[in-house]
Amino acid sequence: ETERVGLKYLDAQAFLYKGIALLGLERPDAAQAAFELGLTVEAGNADLLYWLAKTLLQRGQGAQAEILLREAMEQFKKGKHNTTTYVEEFYQTYWPDLEALAAQLKQ
Repeated sequence: ETERVGLKYLDAQAFLYKGIALLGLERPDAAQAAFELGLTVEAGNADLLYWLAKTLLQRGQGAQAEILLREAMEQFKKGKHNTTTYVEEFYQTYWPDLEALAAQLKQ
């Protein structure tokens, strides 16, 4: 799709799930790239910011992860996260997830 129409018609969740899958395959470099590309599609998406922060922390980049987590928390409060009324999203991010990562960053 990106070759045919570019990124403008793609959903940022595709990059979220791709990144999460890549983390599961222990490919943090590729996961980081997926999350970052997703943020070019939907800047300020709290889920992408959260997972990118988790990835950076895993890669030893705690200072950058902390910056992204703060932004994720701000965007989450504004409602810029994946949610639906009737069902839970796959890998739904909740406020306690953000708090847990913040506590992990303080260690």
